[in-house]
Amino acid sequence: MRSVIVVSGRNESLVRYCTDVLLSRIGVAQVIRVDASDAPFKSLTTELGASSVFDEHKVIIFDNAQKSIEFHEMEWYASYPTPGITLILTANNIRRSDGERWIPSSSKVLYIDCANITEDSLHEFLRLSGIPDSDIVWLIDYFAGDIDDVIRIIELCRVFKNLPAGGV
Repeated sequence: MRSVIVVSGRNESLVRYCTDVLLSRIGVAQVIRVDASDAPFKSLTTELGASSVFDEHKVIIFDNAQKSIEFHEMEWYASYPTPGITLILTANNIRRSDGERWIPSSSKVLYIDCANITEDSLHEFLRLSGIPDSDIVWLIDYFAGDIDDVIRIIELCRVFKNLPAGGV
């Protein structure tokens, strides 16, 4: 897994879902989530700083990265990432307003573009969520591939799965 990941797409639910699937695959104890609307990228400096040998792996999610204009800092961090930290940038587009990718100078960045999801890739996302194939086919057929509806159903299933026996 790369130290810097950009998850992009115009569908906010799908971007959030892709990020959740990534988090479940990475398996971390500590997740810090910061929204670019609330804080600039440089506010992450302390979190992105050197980690101790005794620290557990942590993930920092910088949501709505398209609202930040501090591209040079993102590029610098991608070139010199801190061991033990994964930085996930979420954005509504895989490219910045100037047409460049979010971090163009680094091949160390993993880009996940959720903008053009197909039925096959939706099937794969659902499989990664642990949903049986027969249920996946039914979900996709029933909702005619409407990604928002499918993701809402998955989120509801997670809620009900985590309820204590006997209901609420």
